[in-house]
Amino acid sequence: MSDEPALKPPRRAFAILERKRLTRREKWLLASVLVLGLATQLLYQPIQGQLRMQFVLDNEAPAEAAIDDLVWHFKNPAVPLKRLWRSQQIPHRLAVLSYVQRHADKNPELLSDMEPVLIAAAQAGDLEGRAAALALLAKKPHPQLVRLAKLQLRDADPAVRVLGVQALQRAPAAGLVPVIFPLLDDPDPRVVVVADSALRRWTGHDSGLRLAHALPQFTPIDGQVVESADCEAIKRGVQRWKEWWPRHQADYPIQGERNSEHPVFWRLPTPDFALQDLRGKEVKLSGFKGRLVLLNFWDTTTVACLSFVTNLTELQRRSADRLVVLGISLDSTAAERSHEHEHAHEHGAHSPPKPDLGVTRAQLEQTVEQTGINYRVLLDETGALGRRFSAMELPTTVLLDAEGFVRRRFVGLRDVETLTAMLNEIDLSKTAPE
Repeated sequence: MSDEPALKPPRRAFAILERKRLTRREKWLLASVLVLGLATQLLYQPIQGQLRMQFVLDNEAPAEAAIDDLVWHFKNPAVPLKRLWRSQQIPHRLAVLSYVQRHADKNPELLSDMEPVLIAAAQAGDLEGRAAALALLAKKPHPQLVRLAKLQLRDADPAVRVLGVQALQRAPAAGLVPVIFPLLDDPDPRVVVVADSALRRWTGHDSGLRLAHALPQFTPIDGQVVESADCEAIKRGVQRWKEWWPRHQADYPIQGERNSEHPVFWRLPTPDFALQDLRGKEVKLSGFKGRLVLLNFWDTTTVACLSFVTNLTELQRRSADRLVVLGISLDSTAAERSHEHEHAHEHGAHSPPKPDLGVTRAQLEQTVEQTGINYRVLLDETGALGRRFSAMELPTTVLLDAEGFVRRRFVGLRDVETLTAMLNEIDLSKTAPE
């Protein structure tokens, strides 16, 4: 190794600069390069964030990983999440709530930052969103949890009423016994057994009722319909409560005013769409403006979907003067949806082969004839409309008002009386667009 000291390039470079006087033009050029480099460093992440935001907004059903990647490019997660919420797209709103659910424990500030969104979602017509929002508000619990949960108790959908009771069980029990007690007379046995569970927890009185007497499950399990209720056992349990109540009612005074607040029913815009019916005729949503529209996403391979057909047929018969039922068949994407569910975490998995549309139409025509369907059946060949409404589980039902706005979305079966009550609620309610 040489004993001579090594030259230091930086000092040599500075020496050269010292010997050479830069012109004004060279100084401006050098300054511009430095500023451009600094700006690039500062703006790279925000620009990437905006590009990813547009990518997610343009995606019909953004994946969980895409949402996580988007949020990573923002210092405050609430900024992109609120923007996605304001897009008014159902899949994106559900993705927002899903993100908060997955990250709330690690980032407690996220709940506070997203509070306006959670309160809005808890009053929305999307049952899936309501459930997620109420569960998140119950983590603390939030000061408005009791008020929001009470609103659910007056809803036309028994699944929402069950949701309200379950949310109240996470809140302080003071004054809630007389609020829940009237639900023992609810026409839906699933609401009754959940009300019994809450009352038993708060009072210690055991009527003998159990959730197993009417499993409060409104979504199908593996596409199968949940078993019916044990009405006799429920009747005996309710009677025991009514014998117990007069002797103990004074021990449970209601606190504050009885809930007289009416829920505000939100609505979301629905872009027009066109699908073909089984005869190949194009049918547009805009063609039914002025009438209520029920979109039922279904297929012929799911038992629960076929069970729901009877109720929808009767509903169309009873409400033909104001309602149009559209059965949106997802049969052509059944294999694809099943494949996506089974290989959700696999990369590079091959897509299943596309079915023959002629065969699909023939199967649908046969089902229509066998079941006596009296409403239009449309074919969603690509599944694009199903993705727009997050119809990942079937049957998924969406109710639109006479102006074409989404007013309700839920998964599972409902009886004709419940569906009729939902229609009446839409007819009579005052809307408050978000």
